[in-house]
Amino acid sequence: MSNRAHEERMSISKIPAVALLLAVLIVSATHAAERPPVMGRNGAVSAGHPLTTAAAFEILTKGGNAFDAGVAALLAGGVVEQDLYSLGGEGLVLVYPRSEGKVTSIVGQGWAPKGATIEWYKSRGKTLDGEGLDPAVVPGTIHAALTVLEKWGTMSFEQVSARAIDYASNGFPLRPRTATAIEGNLKFFQNWPENQHYWLKPDGSMYKPGETVKLPTLAHTLTLMVGRTCCRSKGPNCRHRRCSRSLLQRRHRRRDGPISQTAPGTFRTRRLRGVFREDRRAGDDQLSWVSGL
Repeated sequence: MSNRAHEERMSISKIPAVALLLAVLIVSATHAAERPPVMGRNGAVSAGHPLTTAAAFEILTKGGNAFDAGVAALLAGGVVEQDLYSLGGEGLVLVYPRSEGKVTSIVGQGWAPKGATIEWYKSRGKTLDGEGLDPAVVPGTIHAALTVLEKWGTMSFEQVSARAIDYASNGFPLRPRTATAIEGNLKFFQNWPENQHYWLKPDGSMYKPGETVKLPTLAHTLTLMVGRTCCRSKGPNCRHRRCSRSLLQRRHRRRDGPISQTAPGTFRTRRLRGVFREDRRAGDDQLSWVSGL
């Protein structure tokens, strides 16, 4: 056999091995792209953003319970997931304390401020068009968080809000869907230059996914709440309202919003227990409730 023929036979014999190796690599890559099952001995966290999940899991590693971790996730998500919700809005919370054996809904759905009357809107030629401060409700998210913390948590507001404050103060990488949401609201930013200051670069250009965004005003607000909140000792109906109410009223006053006219109306969450029928899942009921608002 000539050397050339021998080399050709050797090359051909290697083809099945190479094909097998490629198949193994493809299968491995496919498995790597799939979400692996999450396993743990003491607890698990699932959230809409990796940083939200990290904030909640950190609380578990520090000895907090599931409710402490849930509040940490609610606060952190209100910083890094603002294309979905914010801490100045509404909070929808479902809990299942095993000792109580039933699902409880914490209604953090804010109501309209006292100044939001028909006469107020008519006198200013305003409508509830969904933009700006005109249709704003009295924020309910923070009180919902404090209610959960006071009733079932073991940690202080300072402890569970630490990571949210860190994200807001030191910054977090912008995720693609938030960048897309910002791009879709650039026209809105023209009427609200305050938003441009935080969500756009100094030259007016957009942040790219992965670039760091800082929200120092939000960090300052949460820090004020830490300093003035007495939850765990006197319950959630305490002095945190004073600082948040004052900040909120000043913002509305500058933009002629309804909350600036009178006291916003103190918001207190409600606990709804046993509100779900046995033949329906709690999550389904919550979605129905939200869609009916």
